[in-house]
Amino acid sequence: MNLQAEASSLKKGETLLDTAFNLNAMKPDCLVMRHAASGAPDYVARHLDIPVINAGDGTHEHPSQGLLDALTIRDRKGTIENLNVTILAIFPTHASHVQTFIAGKFGCRFTLCGPAMWVPREWKKLRRTPIRSVYKIEEAVEDADVIIMLRVQTNAG
Repeated sequence: MNLQAEASSLKKGETLLDTAFNLNAMKPDCLVMRHAASGAPDYVARHLDIPVINAGDGTHEHPSQGLLDALTIRDRKGTIENLNVTILAIFPTHASHVQTFIAGKFGCRFTLCGPAMWVPREWKKLRRTPIRSVYKIEEAVEDADVIIMLRVQTNAG
């Protein structure tokens, strides 16, 4: 079942938790949730007795994209382990967070490349995975096994 917030009781003032309780009453096997608010799936999961799968939340995470990228890398390269992964983007993005988390579990090394004012130094300190920041594309792709290019998104709409 696909529930769009625009067509639900959320639009009429029902809380997110009330909506989750109503869905839970239908006894689903799980709830796959994508929400504009960072942390919303975790908040709902703490109140339900079914698994809640985070399909993306605000600017926080985008696990489904990260898993899809990991599968694509494995399919193309034959492995995910110990690769040099370059991410070209404006940081931090929710997709870059999860990509470094997933691929970091497999011993990948990361290079982030973007305009200097948009590649925050403190972001790479948040990960246990070593992350190198560079500002020239030529340097970023030099030893890359994998290049991931992320688009710039606006919050308009």
